[in-house]
Amino acid sequence: MQDSPVFFDSVKTALGKFQVGATQLGLVSICFPNRHSVKPKQGKVPRRARTILRAAQFFLQDFFRGKSSNPARIPVDWRFFSPFDQRVLKVLRNVPATRTVTYSGLARRAQVPHAARAVGNSLSRNPIPILIPCHRVIRKNGSLGGYRGGRRLKRTLLSLERRAN
Repeated sequence: MQDSPVFFDSVKTALGKFQVGATQLGLVSICFPNRHSVKPKQGKVPRRARTILRAAQFFLQDFFRGKSSNPARIPVDWRFFSPFDQRVLKVLRNVPATRTVTYSGLARRAQVPHAARAVGNSLSRNPIPILIPCHRVIRKNGSLGGYRGGRRLKRTLLSLERRAN
């Protein structure tokens, strides 16, 4: 994606300072506090990318204040995702807040019913956590399963969503 520069900004939340990244087509990353992958460069950010970054900032601030907001209004630049990851993450993005889905259930919804493990791998690569809610995916036995930010954070995110809705 050499012709698609990524612009970064940060947002302070109750959980710490997140970094968000976007192209002019959509959001491409949300990095948890203390896990920023890129040091933002100073310079002019195009209006469209700035609008997307601002929308992501407001979404994260609302989320951590326990307010419900509509993440569907924030575009995602899907060019940065493999076709399989796109398939899985687009389906996951439609799982409503306060609901959970199992890895195998998500695989079925994504029309790859025997690929629960591959779905889990796709979730581990999700560069836009919270907006694409991989924290809503749990094990078949009802336990939380893994999460890039840790199980404690997964529990916190699910709790925030329950309070907001």
